[in-house]
Amino acid sequence: ARSGHIVDAASIFHKMALHSVYSTTVMILGYCQNSQLVHARSLFDDMPSRDSVCWNAIITAYAQAGHVSHAMEVFYKTPLLDRISWNSLMSAYCRAGQIAQVKNIFDEMPDKDVVSWNVAVAVYAMSGDIRSAKLFFERMACEDLFSRNTMINAYAQNGHFQDAAKLFESMEWKNTVTWNTMIRAFTQSGDLEGARGYFHRMPMPGCDALSWAALAYGFAQKGLLEESRDVLEAMPELDLVVYTVVMQAHSLRGEIEQTKRMFDSLPVRSAVVWNMMATCFVHNGCQREAVEVFKLMDLDGFLPDESSFSTALNACGSLSLLAEG
Repeated sequence: ARSGHIVDAASIFHKMALHSVYSTTVMILGYCQNSQLVHARSLFDDMPSRDSVCWNAIITAYAQAGHVSHAMEVFYKTPLLDRISWNSLMSAYCRAGQIAQVKNIFDEMPDKDVVSWNVAVAVYAMSGDIRSAKLFFERMACEDLFSRNTMINAYAQNGHFQDAAKLFESMEWKNTVTWNTMIRAFTQSGDLEGARGYFHRMPMPGCDALSWAALAYGFAQKGLLEESRDVLEAMPELDLVVYTVVMQAHSLRGEIEQTKRMFDSLPVRSAVVWNMMATCFVHNGCQREAVEVFKLMDLDGFLPDESSFSTALNACGSLSLLAEG
């Protein structure tokens, strides 16, 4: 069931003469992991007896799917609540942005662990209430890497870059998320030299596509196109999203030839890349070239979407091209 072969697992399960609590719980977990909550709940409701794993599986599945009311219903029916039960309900409210409910559940919890504290920090951080997030973070008996990364991101997202840097430097151990958060924070603040500094300090084994993307995106957004292209060329793997952003930056500056060269050099293209190239031509008065892009897009096997049609209509706005459009 965990490998995704849920149909095969269900077939074997229903052929069994007897279903123990363990086998039924495993099947419910399989349904939950494959987002088949209706089947999971039906099996759960038919069980003559249930263990805590089974109750928590349903609560967690509803929480992850954003079904707060269902998660709450099962939670209050659970005969023996444990940390997983409480944390799952908190997570459901957190995903729904119901901050007051998260705080109420947190206050009611008889026994909190690091996950409980992390959810509380995260929900305040997401809402922009940095003061409360910081208070909860400082009250934690043993914050972990997730807690610190959450707090760094909260500082950065709300413009507290010095606080983010101070916490970052105090950390003895950092992972890729930590480094990427700092790179992204400094590119967003416009401090590209600071972002570049964190990028070059980052241990290369931990450097991933998001690290390169954040730096290239920052340079492109600031109009430093040569620097953004240098980052693209140094990237170990092609990232179409970042590539498209840099192409768009050239397009907005009217550099059609450079945009076209970048487009032509791509070994693979997505619908977004095709649409961006067509939009570039339209915005720079090259309607005929835009229509040609749509023809080639169709030959490349990409169906036009709403964005494509909108751009195509603009391209065909010229009476001389209506016949082709």
